[in-house]
Amino acid sequence: MFTSDVIEREGSKVPVHGVEAATLESILDYMYSGELGISNQNVQNLFSASNFFEMLDLVEKCTDHMINAINTTNCLEVYFFGEFSSCNRLQEAAFSFILKKFVEISRTDEFKTKVSVELLEKFLESDGIYVGKEEEIFEYIVKWVEHDIDERKSAFCRLFKHLRITLIEDSYLEETIKPNHLVKSNPFCTSLLASAKIYKIQSSIGGVQNTGDDFTESFCLVNPKPRMGMYNRKLIVFSGGTESADDRSLTAFDPATRKNYCAVKPHPTYEYKYKLEHYSLVCVNDSVLYFLGGIFFDNYHFQSTGEALQDVYRYDQRDLKWSKIKQMICKRCALSACAYGEEIYVVGGKSSFPRGEALDSMEVYDSEYDYWSMLEPMPLSLYFHATCIFQDAMYVFGGKDALDECVDVVCRYSITEKFWSVVRTQMMKPRAEHLALTTNNKIFIIGGASKAGNVVEVEIYDPETNRWRYGPDFPEERKVLNAVVFDGNILVCGGVREMHRPNKPSRRIESKDLFEYDVMDKVWTKRVRMVQYCNLQACTVATLNTTFLEESDYVSVGDVLEEQQNKTK
Repeated sequence: MFTSDVIEREGSKVPVHGVEAATLESILDYMYSGELGISNQNVQNLFSASNFFEMLDLVEKCTDHMINAINTTNCLEVYFFGEFSSCNRLQEAAFSFILKKFVEISRTDEFKTKVSVELLEKFLESDGIYVGKEEEIFEYIVKWVEHDIDERKSAFCRLFKHLRITLIEDSYLEETIKPNHLVKSNPFCTSLLASAKIYKIQSSIGGVQNTGDDFTESFCLVNPKPRMGMYNRKLIVFSGGTESADDRSLTAFDPATRKNYCAVKPHPTYEYKYKLEHYSLVCVNDSVLYFLGGIFFDNYHFQSTGEALQDVYRYDQRDLKWSKIKQMICKRCALSACAYGEEIYVVGGKSSFPRGEALDSMEVYDSEYDYWSMLEPMPLSLYFHATCIFQDAMYVFGGKDALDECVDVVCRYSITEKFWSVVRTQMMKPRAEHLALTTNNKIFIIGGASKAGNVVEVEIYDPETNRWRYGPDFPEERKVLNAVVFDGNILVCGGVREMHRPNKPSRRIESKDLFEYDVMDKVWTKRVRMVQYCNLQACTVATLNTTFLEESDYVSVGDVLEEQQNKTK
């Protein structure tokens, strides 16, 4: 939280007039040395003082700091500070942040207490609220009013007019909204419901035409436009290299609609210079994407060994670009990474590839503070291993050790207690370049390769009983590198297999199809013949807003057998 000398005024915090000696000293130091230590503790005082002295460059530095530090706990304070200080840029940044996190922030007591009806109207009338269903907006309006029913009851219809009724399910309207005591006792609200119903009927039979005077006031208030959050979709996200060394691609696939999307174009298949391999792609809080480490194909494929990267990128949905953030402490490729809450845990890998020692080190990234720190190393050095989170622990499965041998070891790191242990069990088959996925209270080991070749066996581990069993084999002989958990089932995105030819070198064949493993029915099904932008190196699941993505004209088609079955139904 930001702290400064403040007083309470009308429910918000504002600065006291006057400049503290410490603040004045910091400004004088800046004037002579050009250096200034801005922190959350002094930034508001520095802003107010520099604004008073009309030091515009310092005002901008303080504004930038506060914008970069906005989070769910201080966004309202930043908004009120920007409002009081007449700093539109700060106010707009906080306002946009609140819209994006509206569902989470609106549940806090601070929001219910300090947000005025005028400010709440500004939020509710915006298209930019990230809310999945309009029903949530109605529920919040009711909670805000009922927080102080005597004072706020009269403001209910003022807020209700911003509800986009045509986006609400009919059953919810009939069962929840119409019987609500605040709605049925207000003639304006009931007339708005009736107008929305007429609007829906007219839209379904040929559209609504504005006839001017014939439109009632309530009819004009009907707003059918979806809010920004209603374009959010859970997608399979891919990334890799592009035509620049300092950029990363981003493409996506929607398994429900079979639509393909592109935000940052991937590398051309004929150009290997900026092709990336052996990196990790991680999603934090369902929607924030991180790209970690890896190695450029050109840096090791045509040389004896190459240096791994320690760069970390975070994707900005609105700007359609990856931005470099604080680097990992160690250079890593063939690493493994997974998210736990706001943190990203990175373990093992290699600092150079293919030659170079395997790493046992582990580091953690705090996404809120953009900070890396080292943790206790793994019990052994590994690369091409797999990790996943189960409850409050991270599990590490297999991989290759310091002797470049595939291993069957299982390690466990307690995130809450911060210590490693070697689990008294082994995988049923040693493997590397595989994946570990948690679903249905079990951990599924998918794909990869062993010394004998590609592994099609699926292993299922129960951490609570410490027991293993086999699941149905993957239907085709290939090295599976990409798989995710999607709506409880496992989706495998393509893979690599070797086509052996008599008296000729084997040929590497890449598949870009999509298989689904039904966890309950225990059966594999080929769902899609080709995912257009599939990347075979890494993928993850994230909720992205499709308005910021370019939709491809190509819609992936289903498998032949599946389509035949659908026709017979």
